[in-house]
Order: sequence, then C-alpha cells, then structure tokens
Amino acid sequence: MAGPHRHILRIGVTGGIGSGKSAACRIFRRYGVPVISADAVAREITDSNPSVRKKIIRLLGPQAYDARGRVNRPFVASRLFGNRRIQRSINSIIHPLVLGEIRRRIRCYGEARRRAVVVEAALMYEAGADKFLDLVIMLEASRQKSIQRIQKRDGLTLDAVRRRIASQWSTNRKKQKADIIIRNDGTTAELGRKIRFLLAIFRLIPGGRTHV
Repeated sequence: MAGPHRHILRIGVTGGIGSGKSAACRIFRRYGVPVISADAVAREITDSNPSVRKKIIRLLGPQAYDARGRVNRPFVASRLFGNRRIQRSINSIIHPLVLGEIRRRIRCYGEARRRAVVVEAALMYEAGADKFLDLVIMLEASRQKSIQRIQKRDGLTLDAVRRRIASQWSTNRKKQKADIIIRNDGTTAELGRKIRFLLAIFRLIPGGRTHV
C-alpha cells in the first residue's frame, strides 16, 4: 500500500437503514476519530457538480432540482426506491465521484498524521468502498427496531420504510462480507461501550471476524 496515508487505519461503518450507523459514527467522533460520510459527500457533489446536475436532470427531469439549484431529495427518493433501473443509473453517475473524494479526504487525514479515519456508507459494498478500507464494521438491528428508528426519525409510513429496506442489500449478504458485526438493538450507552471496546483492541487484533 503506497502513499502518505499508508499508516492510517481506515475503518468502514455500514449497515441497513435504521441499524444505527450515524449513532456509531457520533461515538467515534467523540473519541477523536474523524468520520467521512459518503452520504454527505454525495450531497455536496449532486448539489455543486454541473455535469452531475445535467445527467440527473436528463434522467429524472427538471423536478430533480429545486429553485436554489439543490437536489430535490424527496422527489429523487420517490423515484429511486423500488426502481432498480433508476438506482443503477444514479449510482453509476455519483459513486465514482464519491469514492474519489473519499479517497482524497483519507489521504488528507493521513498527511495530517491522524491514526484512524472512519468512512460511513450505507452502500459500502454496492459502491465498492470496502476495497480501499482496512476493515468494515457492520451495525445490525432487528427489523422491528430498525423500523421504529426510521419512523421516529423520518416520519415515514410503514409501507415507505419497507420499500427503503427492500432497496438495500440484505442483512445476511452484508454480514458475509463484514469484518466486525455489532448487534445494536439496545441503548446508545450500550453501543458506546461496544465502540470503546473496539477502539481499545484495534491495536491488538490484526483482522478476523468478531461478534460483540
């Protein structure tokens, strides 16, 4: 592995919608580990990149952007979920640019001599982000708990939540690829203890799959 970031530990965090990825990343930040959100990078690119804007409008129509030139997220989401063809088209436009920007930011943290960085991505494997990370942590929650979290956070109907869950890779498929699996049906305090445990052992365990 070449480059000035070769000694930085590159940690992926993924999981299905409602599994607690964002909560886990807030805990990593609390302990001083910087987090790169693939979703935030994607928003920046879709809002600011003229070429991406043209391609998305060509695919979805002018309603894809609002009067301020920003992505009309509710409209785009309504077109994406349940439509595999549109999902693949959008991903082919955005994912290569998102991955390139994530890698650039990782290099910057490496040059700044940070010891570790977290990359949060719901579509970790679909986008291929795992290929340039050292390990991937997967958050797993029961379907009931995930639905409760999504409805509380986004105010969606049960049918809308089920469509979003169905649009992603299955939990079992992700578990087969993940290096570390965290069950997250409990409280934020319980999740915090599990993250602290991982931070304590990362220097001691070189690899392998672990359930905590």
